[in-house]
Amino acid sequence: MNKTILSTGISKNSIYENANRERNYGIDLLRIFAMFMICIVHIIRHGGINTSVKIGSVNSAVVCLIDIVAMCSVNCYALISGYVGVESKYKPSSIIYLCLQAVFYCVIITAIFKITGKAEIGKKDILFTFFPIFSKQYWYLTAYFGLFLFKPILDFALNKFWKELTPIFFSILTIFSVYTILSDDIFCFKFGYCSFWLIVLYLVGGYLKKSNLFSKIKSKYIVLVTFAITLIGCITRFSVAYITDINTKDGMMIYYLNCYLKQTRNYLFPTYIVLSLCFLVLFSRIRFRKKPKVIPFFAATSFGVYLIHDNLLIRENVISNLFYKYAEYNPFMLIIAIFSTAAVIYLTCSIIDYLRIKIFNIIKVKRLISKIDVFFDKKISL
Repeated sequence: MNKTILSTGISKNSIYENANRERNYGIDLLRIFAMFMICIVHIIRHGGINTSVKIGSVNSAVVCLIDIVAMCSVNCYALISGYVGVESKYKPSSIIYLCLQAVFYCVIITAIFKITGKAEIGKKDILFTFFPIFSKQYWYLTAYFGLFLFKPILDFALNKFWKELTPIFFSILTIFSVYTILSDDIFCFKFGYCSFWLIVLYLVGGYLKKSNLFSKIKSKYIVLVTFAITLIGCITRFSVAYITDINTKDGMMIYYLNCYLKQTRNYLFPTYIVLSLCFLVLFSRIRFRKKPKVIPFFAATSFGVYLIHDNLLIRENVISNLFYKYAEYNPFMLIIAIFSTAAVIYLTCSIIDYLRIKIFNIIKVKRLISKIDVFFDKKISL
């Protein structure tokens, strides 16, 4: 087993100065963790557990706790994009590769449902399989495509002016997290399901990479903040849900409490922002004495896990309300059921995506689309 070390401050980080110049496998581990949590979010929400569990019960508290931690996963993924991308070369082939990956799964999954007759597939649905971004088959891929178009501008600003961006960084975190509680999406963030929010998180992730802002804060304090924020968020949401459930009278207080519950489904919610920042800092400090073998495999297939299990046809015809009976289990078995199901989904999808990677390697997809990067570099140099 690979031994890992979680650094506690800037002095200990210097021990691994040479390792920091290489690939940060702690960030890859966060990528895996975030996608695993995304699976859990879909199991709880699409699978029907959150609507089947009895409000005020122990099970509802368990689901609430797991859901709060899992809901920060999308923010983690977007922060990673900025943290890693700010110092990486702009390659149009990378977004094209993701699009081809999405088309690959859309075509195969649609064909399977068409042949088996498990869903009604029309000509429009078949056409949409070849244009997953414009047909919004996957909201994150569509939003990331919008972010990618602005990546050169964002990278230039972060690399040249990151020191001047310090007050903007704190303003972004304050304004865009607090406003979501006080208003109903006045900035049209669509609860975080949009390119605008991913751009904000890209800037934050890139800024953290350039500034090393939290380097002097020991990891144990960040861990304490993580536990405290999770606990406070769980108690608050559980209490508000219980009060609104037992109160049969309409009133201003109940209205605002329901608004609060609605905002807990928002990726801009302060709890999720703080947790995602804590996870990014903690995982970025993890160092391996030896190059890990398992992490690169699951990190490489993580986006494939999303494309497979959250495909629209699979979500609506397979996962939808599939796990509602989990709500009837005792709390211990409920936890086991949720995490084991997520593990099975992740492992199965990873194996499938590994086979897809092999197919792409055989037909030399990366080599073919890399020519686009060469063409792009020539145009830039002119």
